[in-house]
Amino acid sequence: MKKTLILMLILTTGLLAWCSTNNWNNSWENQSTTLSYQNKEEGFSMEIPSTWTFQENIYGANVMLFSPDNGDEIKENLGVSVQKLGSGDDLQTLYTNNKTTLQNNFENLAIKDEKDLTINEIPAKEISYTFSQGDYKIKQAQYLLINEKKAYIFTYVALTKTFDEYSEDVESIINSFLAK
Repeated sequence: MKKTLILMLILTTGLLAWCSTNNWNNSWENQSTTLSYQNKEEGFSMEIPSTWTFQENIYGANVMLFSPDNGDEIKENLGVSVQKLGSGDDLQTLYTNNKTTLQNNFENLAIKDEKDLTINEIPAKEISYTFSQGDYKIKQAQYLLINEKKAYIFTYVALTKTFDEYSEDVESIINSFLAK
């Protein structure tokens, strides 16, 4: 469980650094409005807007999805991390430990919302929060769910001022998630 939380912190810090300096673009385009993404190793799939790009196995995430390049200081992104769980781990424990880790590692963390939800009939939890990193005002939303002894952690990262711009895309991606 601690390993999962440390990986999430590394993911967050790495994403911010990478997104502020890297203009990586995936040339994989499609004429349809979405692309089907499958991660056979971890057994999940989801639909991604065709204007988004992705990269696998970066900053502790199994896959990172990147919004279209619109000239923002930080490119909005959604990371998906998968962790195997022990026999006693449950959603509430995962969520509580994640929240405690966030509170202990971000001095100016402000939790904006916490809620229970369902993603394709799988119980899940969401937490959204803001914090500052250097000159950047960041807003993140994390969605946590457990299926078949695996924790799936989605982390959406954006500047506070651009967070809502891709929120609908992020919700559609997460709601299309299927664990095999």
